[in-house]
Amino acid sequence: MRYALLIREDGRAVVGPRERSRRAAGLAALQAELQERGELMGSERLHPPEAAATVRCWDGGGIVITNGAFGGAREQITGFAVATARTGTRRSRWRPGFPPRRTDPSR
Repeated sequence: MRYALLIREDGRAVVGPRERSRRAAGLAALQAELQERGELMGSERLHPPEAAATVRCWDGGGIVITNGAFGGAREQITGFAVATARTGTRRSRWRPGFPPRRTDPSR
């Protein structure tokens, strides 16, 4: 079975350089492990919210495109990975690989 792993970030949170490096290292380690096991199918970093466009579609066929991220959104998806796992046991081991979020940005 394939899974989409969404990487998100709180755009209003203040994150210090040490914390940003810690998070990046944790994510890189998880991606390397998934790649080594043949479970990583692909991953991408997305453009920042300032470069986003919001596309809204209705059943009647109308489409509205506006510049910027969805209004009022606090958290943004900053990237994604697609991975495969044959068992729930293997899948449950992914979570510890993601670096936990800390609330103290000085750490």
